[in-house]
Amino acid sequence: MFFGTAQLLPWNIYIKSVPYFSTVLSKSSEPSLSTLVASYMSSCYTLATFSIMLLLTVFRWDESLLRLSTSHRTLIGMGCNALLMFLMAPATFFLWPLLPPRMALAMISIISALAGAATAFMMKGMLGTAARFPPQMTPPLLAGQATAGLLVSLSTAITALSAKGSAGPSPLGSAIYFLIGGTALMIAFALYLTNCNYSPVFRHYLGLVQPGFLHREELISQKGNSFMRVFTRIPLFCLGVWLTLTVTISLYSNFITSPRVDGDSLPRLLSLLYQSCIFLIYDVGDLTGRSICAIRFFALVPKSRLIRFLPFIRMLIMVPLFAFLAPVQLRGEFPLPLGLRDALYCLMVLSLGMSNGYICTVLFMHAPTMVAAHSVLLVDSDQEKEEGQKDKELSGAMMGLFLNAGLVCGSLSSFLWRAVF
Repeated sequence: MFFGTAQLLPWNIYIKSVPYFSTVLSKSSEPSLSTLVASYMSSCYTLATFSIMLLLTVFRWDESLLRLSTSHRTLIGMGCNALLMFLMAPATFFLWPLLPPRMALAMISIISALAGAATAFMMKGMLGTAARFPPQMTPPLLAGQATAGLLVSLSTAITALSAKGSAGPSPLGSAIYFLIGGTALMIAFALYLTNCNYSPVFRHYLGLVQPGFLHREELISQKGNSFMRVFTRIPLFCLGVWLTLTVTISLYSNFITSPRVDGDSLPRLLSLLYQSCIFLIYDVGDLTGRSICAIRFFALVPKSRLIRFLPFIRMLIMVPLFAFLAPVQLRGEFPLPLGLRDALYCLMVLSLGMSNGYICTVLFMHAPTMVAAHSVLLVDSDQEKEEGQKDKELSGAMMGLFLNAGLVCGSLSSFLWRAVF
């Protein structure tokens, strides 16, 4: 669960620091740039993550050129992201307010891209590790991802009140987000390294049969793994996770991270906490959706048709719901009393989070199982079984690739939403 928390902390921290950067740019000589922060940060982060994941998963440059194992790439991703966050924390006080607005936006976008690239290494390593473990171990990992969002949302709500006398979030809140993320990533780094060295169960599933961390048994026969061969076994799983994340990020970045109303029309306390509470509601729903997959009834079975069609059903429900009923400034005021409007909006956000968490978890749980049905369960020799395990690891990385493709499409859709509405 802690590894899952570390894996998704970077995304949550960068996207939820958008209000602070928007405030900084709104007070600059070019306040119009403040409306572009969310789109630029999310697009740069997700494009970098997807591009690097493409190189790592399809072309496998990390294995052929860098000779990195699953453990190595995980630790590289964690370490680089932790370093970036520890640099970002003091920068919120001393750097961004002093830079010209266009330079500040450019540097924020570049750092977001670097964080996305580091996350790609961590994601491939972590999801590849999880795919090797039994399916029932997947819900804790993905519940940890939701916990990352919940942790940052709680920090957002707690630090919102530190903006006394200002028109928006203060540097303190943003600095706290980055310090929390950097610390959590360093703890996860130490725990992962310890497990690779000393945990028999961890080493068994990861294929580390020799003593010592630096042995690279994981690289044996990697050339025998075919991306297309594995993909043809789980095409609807890959498409499903792509569609789920595309819908989620599209709605999240364009409605949930957008101001609901003009802050001047609300009481001071409510205007400070409103967006933080919406973040929190989404993350509670996301965590709930991921956690209930630990119950056998909700986990379904790998061959269930419902698993394959849930992403499409969700899209047909959620997109029209938010497009026509979400009470955000993007579309103007929704003509209902404030209390009823807010209750409806909270229910929509909760449903978006629960459906995202649930669908992603069942897809990630059962994709490696479907791959194993074609390999591990049909062979006898230890070498063939290890090949099957590597196919399962590749399936986890492949699901991560399509997850990132969904993040990219969802982030880029923000430009389309703003053009239409």
